[in-house]
This record gives sequence, structure tokens and C-alpha cells, in this order.
Amino acid sequence: HRRVGFTMVYVTHDQTEALTFADKVAVMFEGEVVQFGTPEELFLRPNHTFVGHFIGSPGMNFLKGSIDVSKNVFSIGNRTINLNNYPYSSKPNNNVDIVLGIRPEDISLDNSAESIKMKVELIEPMGADTLIWTSIEETPLSIRIEGSSELKLEDEIKVKFDISRVSIFDKNSEERI
Repeated sequence: HRRVGFTMVYVTHDQTEALTFADKVAVMFEGEVVQFGTPEELFLRPNHTFVGHFIGSPGMNFLKGSIDVSKNVFSIGNRTINLNNYPYSSKPNNNVDIVLGIRPEDISLDNSAESIKMKVELIEPMGADTLIWTSIEETPLSIRIEGSSELKLEDEIKVKFDISRVSIFDKNSEERI
């Protein structure tokens, strides 16, 4: 299509096909376009939880909790995550229920004071990287680490979220905040 200069529309349910062939992708959910953009835009800044889940393998992790905007803290159960300077499109009200989305590759093993303790529940060697599965307040969480891992089931790990790569969604509309 580049050689002849035509605009082409290609319909597929295969995210790999869509992201490989397209300069721009329209993602539809329940008959509506929820996001239109480049493959990179869809991956890095999904505008809807469906886009975050659909684009990527595995898809984005989603944690349901509440946000205290005045303290810039996300709470899930008795755990808190400092959101530092998250770039809100529009600030939510204090203590409103939200969904925090984060990709497996944007969570790292870390022993700093800001890290969160978890237990390893599943280890998936993938060749060039490894998926570590754990959970936070009974919500599954996948973590992608480079290479192989010496971790074992039930090992305690500490993880840290790359807040610059987090997406925050309204719990009801599932749209990015």
C-alpha cells in the first residue's frame, strides 16, 4: 500500500496482525471505536481498559482500588502505591474508585522502601524473558523480567511500579483519567 499510495482498511481480530500491518489502528469495543492511534500509542497510553487488555501479551494488569488525589496515593486493600506526579488528563475526586493499569514489563523486582511485598504463585519461562505471576489483594498480577529467573514458587519478592508508565481509568466508564 505504500508503493501505490492507497489508504487501505484491514479488519482483523488478531492484535499482532493489526499492530504489524497498520500505521494507525482503530480498536472497537461493543460496537464503538474506543481508541484510534498508532500501535505505539495504543500500547503506551490506552484510552480504555479494553485497549490495555487487548494490546500486549499478556495484556495490562488491572488493580481496582481508590485514589487520594491530595496525597497522590492509590490504595488497594491495605496497600498503597505512591503515584508521584501522574499526568492526569482530568483529576478525579478524592477517594473515588478507579482502576490502575500497568503492563507486566513496567513492574520490576526492587528492594527499596517503596516496593511492595508479594509471593510468587507461578513462573513461566518464555525464552528471552520470564513471567512471574503473583497477586495483590487477590487480583492476579503478571511481572515480566528479562532472562531466566532463580525464583521458586512461594518465594517472597518485592516489586516496584514504574509510575511514569501507569494508566489510571475511571471504574465505571473504563476510560483513561
